[in-house]
Amino acid sequence: MHMAVFEKAGGDRETTDSLLRFFHIPAGVDADHALAADVDADLADLLAREGGQTRWGFVLREGLPPGEPWVYDLYSPQSMALQKDLRELGELRRLVELADFARTIHTVTRRDSLVDPEGEEGVPLVEGRNITPNGDVLWDQTRYRIREPDALLLPGDICLRAIWNPTAQLARISHTHKEAPASGGC
Repeated sequence: MHMAVFEKAGGDRETTDSLLRFFHIPAGVDADHALAADVDADLADLLAREGGQTRWGFVLREGLPPGEPWVYDLYSPQSMALQKDLRELGELRRLVELADFARTIHTVTRRDSLVDPEGEEGVPLVEGRNITPNGDVLWDQTRYRIREPDALLLPGDICLRAIWNPTAQLARISHTHKEAPASGGC
């Protein structure tokens, strides 16, 4: 659940433009009335604060630059502490600065480019389902082939089965399957 709380500025109380509050509602609130009451009280406490953190929320005093994502886990005190620890190892850089990312090919919008998966025309379209949990690529189980893909996977490229799955293994492309496969959902 995402919630935006706006406060009307003016009156005798001054507001800080850059003050931003994040709150995370824990699982099980709908079934546990005591927990729901604790969450309500914690949210009320957070909304009254101009800094610090509560059990399920925190105040981000410095605000966010335009275009930055509003993601709880990205700015939480725990995440910020981890980033600080990582900075001790060296400079932190965004992943997009270190690697090129192929755009995902959406089969619905590219259906005119899809060809017979059993034929020889086009190249195999690798999807997340074609990458096993241990990181192997199942070339022979691709559901689609595509003409003129936007990007081709090459030896040395890396695919993820699911970026949000902490147990997912990386799949490293070690060879091409006849022709270079296209990057679909990986």
